[in-house]
Amino acid sequence: MSPGARIKVLHTKPDIRRRTFLLELAPGAEAENYAHDDDEGCYVISGDICFGDKELRAGDDHLAQRGSRHGPSRSNSGCL
Repeated sequence: MSPGARIKVLHTKPDIRRRTFLLELAPGAEAENYAHDDDEGCYVISGDICFGDKELRAGDDHLAQRGSRHGPSRSNSGCL
């Protein structure tokens, strides 16, 4: 994990390759870029997060579909 980024795994279901987790980014932090092996949903609880040029704020959600890539995830004000 990148400096200023923390992850807390809440649930895993390996048989269907599903994982639920919380991601917390400190203000200005970035999370590493990676390819999505499966669909990945993101719901922003607080703060902001940017995936490339797409910016999400509290209450927003985003689906990264299997096989997609985007730039590093980053937060200006911090996020959960």
